[in-house]
Amino acid sequence: MTYFMHETSLQTEKDRLTYQHNLMLHILGGRLGQAPVDSQAHVLDVATGTGIWALQYGACRSFSLFYFLRLILGAAEQHPESRVLGVDLSITKSQELLPENCQFQQLDAENGEWPQAQFDYIHFGYVITCFDDTKAVMKKAFDHMQPGGWVELHDPELRNVGDDDSAKGTAIEEWVGTVLRGGRIVGRDMLKSAHYEAWLHETGFVNVQDVKFTLPINEWPENLKLKKVGAIYKHNLLGLLESLAQFLTLAGLSNTEAEDLKERAKRDIHNPQIRLAFPL
Repeated sequence: MTYFMHETSLQTEKDRLTYQHNLMLHILGGRLGQAPVDSQAHVLDVATGTGIWALQYGACRSFSLFYFLRLILGAAEQHPESRVLGVDLSITKSQELLPENCQFQQLDAENGEWPQAQFDYIHFGYVITCFDDTKAVMKKAFDHMQPGGWVELHDPELRNVGDDDSAKGTAIEEWVGTVLRGGRIVGRDMLKSAHYEAWLHETGFVNVQDVKFTLPINEWPENLKLKKVGAIYKHNLLGLLESLAQFLTLAGLSNTEAEDLKERAKRDIHNPQIRLAFPL
């Protein structure tokens, strides 16, 4: 497992991850996931990042700080009887400040030993750049599931599903193509989420459901819900220009060429005449 993101400032990346989390909250109508999970579930959040998903999932009214955060960030669910474990390559959360039902553990989910536990619900949020072999990580999840448990993955696919040709020949289209090339060089296929459904079946999961959403790059849609999604995703995408900068140079661009492409792509992201969108 490798975090293939550019070394932007830690706070900038945390801000981007928060936008990303709030984006999914909006898309899912304030829910943290779609799986029909029991309120007393044992939950694992893989590649937990800032830990915001795990904290919101496990937060309860009796823990005033985290309940207050839930109100601010709009999460409607509460699972005070659940047990939640968030794992990632590095963990900065102090266990003393956490609610009793939420813990964090440093773990390389791809190459390390998973906890000796069986989970009712395993959550993966935006892990498309994390793993050399995503299918192998799915198998680890399968091997650590309780019978009847659920796994849920949210990942975009970096291809345009906009409803016209307005992105053709633009800098943002060039950026997408360049990121795809650079990602493949280091084993990061930014289109691989299209294979998740098949991989889950092949791993042994049943009742696999592939639910599609749309990520407009800005506020171009006329549909009000999609317009709001675009407004949130625009901020996340602007952050991704920096986070994925390494992929541009891996694809063969010089540092100067990469900076120029990023600046031109930024202008396109702010342009509502460019009706580009990614599938999620």
